Amino acid sequence: MGNVSPQRLSALLGVLILIVASIPRYLIDHHTTRLGLMVVAFVGVGIVAIWHWRLLDSDSRQRMPKMVGRLGGWLAAGLTITALWQISTHGIIIWPLWLSQAALSGLLLHVVTLLWQRA
Repeated sequence: MGNVSPQRLSALLGVLILIVASIPRYLIDHHTTRLGLMVVAFVGVGIVAIWHWRLLDSDSRQRMPKMVGRLGGWLAAGLTITALWQISTHGIIIWPLWLSQAALSGLLLHVVTLLWQRA
């Protein structure tokens, strides 16, 4: 299948991490409907990620550790950038907001750099 790649699977893993990182915001504010939607989204994306993994050939599977490492590096960069931004704008880190925004920033950086590599 032409649409299956380690890059896309790493982006799916990033979406799963983003969903998990966003859960504390909804728990703290008691947004049970949104939390339920997040759980449904997690299950849906998780199923697609598993299906995607099963379609990868062995060469692509061997490239996954590198892709996961890149994702982890960009997530760490997102944590740092977002912490600096929150400290400069709020004077303090609001951890539930920081965690979800940092995961989003890291995922966006990961996907943009993957797109730049392709171009």
